[in-house]
Amino acid sequence: MYTIKAKALTPEAFCKYGTYMNLLDNDEMAKASIFPANFFADLVTLDFGTSTLPTISICHVKKQEKNIVAFLEAHKFTCEGLLPLDGDVIIFVGSPAGDRFSVENLEAFYIPKGTFVKLNPLIVHGTQYPVNTDEVHIVCMLPGRTFRNDMIPQPLEENEFLLSQRGWYAMLMQDEEFVERVISRYRFLRQGILSEERLVAYEEEIEEWLGGAIDRNFEVWGYSFDPEKLGSRERRRPGKDSTDTLRSLNPSSHEEAVEHMVEYMVNRGRWLDEHIDSLRQYCHPSRFSSQTQG
Repeated sequence: MYTIKAKALTPEAFCKYGTYMNLLDNDEMAKASIFPANFFADLVTLDFGTSTLPTISICHVKKQEKNIVAFLEAHKFTCEGLLPLDGDVIIFVGSPAGDRFSVENLEAFYIPKGTFVKLNPLIVHGTQYPVNTDEVHIVCMLPGRTFRNDMIPQPLEENEFLLSQRGWYAMLMQDEEFVERVISRYRFLRQGILSEERLVAYEEEIEEWLGGAIDRNFEVWGYSFDPEKLGSRERRRPGKDSTDTLRSLNPSSHEEAVEHMVEYMVNRGRWLDEHIDSLRQYCHPSRFSSQTQG
């Protein structure tokens, strides 16, 4: 996993992404305003780039066990304003690299509460992460319906969650309580029936139970170990730039097939252990705020 270390905000480090200002620091605001006290005018200019009226939204984020970046976004025409109200947060930002976003281009910054951050158009960003409190409310300033009209979304390739019967689950995953129950249930089952040891032992039990039926099966269906005789959906295929071949990717015997299955099962479980918390991205307000933003 690619790790990004959060750094302190400085004008030099953040200038390519936008600007910021501590709205609780009277001295700092006085330097930027034409009025030296009481009313600090025109501190930050936001170019929303559209005729749509600006709106105020709130992102309500909760502290996670791991701060996993699983979803990136950018806005082509508008900047975005963020203001953590009741706690410090970490944000990540980056510049787009061609047509795809990449974590390798991201930087993370520590944002104290009361600090207003302006993100320029096309700056890659995503959710925010509380630091010292369990939850934080963050003001988000954007033109109305930005999440419908000027949204470039991209789940990361590493985010290998597939939703079966997506119509139902896409809606269920917007419910925070449902997502928390899914995560909690997975971690509970992982300690017992879905533990790595139990899954491997279960495979061995099934193979012993099948006994001679395995050989009898492949007397009829043995051709399935020849990938040239299988349809495109029945075999694993090399990637575009891969040095693998059909023969190297597909098992040539029952023993190899079992080995492939167990290896995938173990690796998938370990991947889920590391990434299960990123399911929370599906109930984060930024994923569906276009439906509620006024």
